Amino acid sequence: MLRRGAVGRVLWQNSAGGPAAHGQQQATVTVALVVCLTMAITVLLAKTVGCILPITAKRLGFDPAVMASPFITTIVDALSLLVYFGIAKVLLGV
Repeated sequence: MLRRGAVGRVLWQNSAGGPAAHGQQQATVTVALVVCLTMAITVLLAKTVGCILPITAKRLGFDPAVMASPFITTIVDALSLLVYFGIAKVLLGV
């Protein structure tokens, strides 16, 4: 019980509601917005890439199974990093 209370106090003090973070609340909200927007755009991007690549492969005469999970995952991961850094640059000014 004592350990759970100590961990709770540490987490509370380091969160946006704790006394140590009063000056950083705006930065916390902005970072949360960056992460939220990135996740939403990444999901849409993953669905789009996951649909377009096999269709494109079939039109080019390749087996659509070749464009399966590893290739699509690699492309989506690279694009999501670019999206994340682009949104962070715009919203955080980094």
